[in-house]
Amino acid sequence: MQNLIKNQVIKRFTVDVDTGQGASALALLSIGPNMPVPRVARELKTVRGVDVVHEITGQYDICVLIHAPNIGEINRSVDDIRGVEGVSTTNTVIILRSIR
Repeated sequence: MQNLIKNQVIKRFTVDVDTGQGASALALLSIGPNMPVPRVARELKTVRGVDVVHEITGQYDICVLIHAPNIGEINRSVDDIRGVEGVSTTNTVIILRSIR
């Protein structure tokens, strides 16, 4: 383990707590053609409620996982995401149930 940390194979440790409370959503984003997707992805990570940002292939450029205390806060996060420079369209779905 120490060797993996030393060689930066393991970069960080985290705790993933699922209290069963709150709301989650996936937002699929299209990014404008003149905007670098990695730059938008880094900016999205600073938005309140955004947990994970994935650059993806297909119809959309980015998929964002949002966690918040309630649907109203999810909506505020989506509004903030729409305000990020380069985001041209969003398609957001609320997560009803997760099976792990």
